[in-house]
Amino acid sequence: MKDFILHYIRYNEWANRRITKFIEENVSAQQAEQVIVSSFPSLKETLLHIWGAESIWLQRLKGDSPTVWKGSTFSGTTTELCAEINNIDKDFIDFADSCGEAFLLSPFKYNNLEGKEFTNSRIDAILHCVNHSTYHRGQIITMLRQLNFTKLFSTDYVGYCRERELIAD
Repeated sequence: MKDFILHYIRYNEWANRRITKFIEENVSAQQAEQVIVSSFPSLKETLLHIWGAESIWLQRLKGDSPTVWKGSTFSGTTTELCAEINNIDKDFIDFADSCGEAFLLSPFKYNNLEGKEFTNSRIDAILHCVNHSTYHRGQIITMLRQLNFTKLFSTDYVGYCRERELIAD
């Protein structure tokens, strides 16, 4: 199970890198902050949400229960935000890699931002976190299309698996 979880977290890193690299190389600061109707009002706000969620879940997995949404205090550029996303993905991989399988399968308690206590297995929290990021990456692709970017790419899990198979050959 640990190998699968690491594989899934590496998929998340791969997909986030594809998104952040494209945004860094092709999207202007104005486009990143342009209001677009979606769950969050811009590409940058959507990236902030992904980063904030991944950050808070990693903190919870490590035994902390933050009371402040990390994204609410960020004041950097979109490029700096992309770097933060890439850093948190590395931290997530390092964390999972350092844990034993029994630890990853075990339940843990944490508080949400409102202070309500929950208990989940660490694996369920990790799966939730990656699925959550996948959902919002899909929104980013739709937002990029609305900004008239037409030559986009897949961030699908199967694409990651195919690419890894090509590298292994």
